[in-house]
Amino acid sequence: MDYKEFIRHYTNILNAGTVTSKGVEKYVRKEVQLIAYGNGVSFKKALDDLIDIYFDQSMRNEPGYLQEQSTTAATNLFFIKFMDTHKDESKEKSNDN
Repeated sequence: MDYKEFIRHYTNILNAGTVTSKGVEKYVRKEVQLIAYGNGVSFKKALDDLIDIYFDQSMRNEPGYLQEQSTTAATNLFFIKFMDTHKDESKEKSNDN
C-alpha cells in the first residue's frame, strides 16, 4: 500500500464518528481490513498498530478538533478490539464445554 492510499483510509477512520452510531463499526472495520490487506498483515496487527498511532496522536495534540478526532478514533478501535477479544473468548469457552 502506498502512502497516499494509507492516508485515505487513515483519514476515513479519523472522520468516521463513533462506533455507537449506526453503520460506523462496520465502516471502520472495513477501513482497517483494507489497511491490513494492503500491508500484508493480519486484521489484529493492523488494528493494534492503528490504536498505537491514534492514541499517540490524541496524547500529543493540543486540545481541540484533531485531538477529539484522534481520541474518538482510538476509542472506536479499542471498542472493536474489545468486541473481537470477547468474541474469541466466548468461542473458546463454548469449545471447552
